[in-house]
Amino acid sequence: KETNVLDILEQTIFEFYGETHKKGIELIFLKPYTEIPKASCDVEMIRVVFQNLIENAIKYSQPNDKVLVSLKYNQDTNNIEISFHDTGIGIKPEDQSKIFEKFFRAENAISKEYVGSGLGLFTTKNIVEKHKGKIWFESNPENGTTFFVTLPII
Repeated sequence: KETNVLDILEQTIFEFYGETHKKGIELIFLKPYTEIPKASCDVEMIRVVFQNLIENAIKYSQPNDKVLVSLKYNQDTNNIEISFHDTGIGIKPEDQSKIFEKFFRAENAISKEYVGSGLGLFTTKNIVEKHKGKIWFESNPENGTTFFVTLPII
């Protein structure tokens, strides 16, 4: 249905403030200055996407790290673009091609946080693609990871 993605993102970020405060991680939302058009999406499924990406950013960060979330509208592509950046452990180059595979967990992710099914990013990618969007990331072990999600405007 026609949805305000900004509202979903703000609500989801708010849900994580307690956890980030407890872990000593700063969760920062870089709110857009311009109006964001509505998108056609399943609210609960998009919430799952945002939850998975924020949860991973927090999970693989250290105390005093920052997690930055931003959202903008790209008129050229007629897409909403959301990014989730952490300054955590990053994804090693040899693991990057497998990161969206079902049940895959990188070695450094397992050693940092033992609990995990390897389904979060697999599920996230499927939801984004069912919404005719795209998901990708940039990462290196020294500078953390940024996941990008685009969702088309109705």
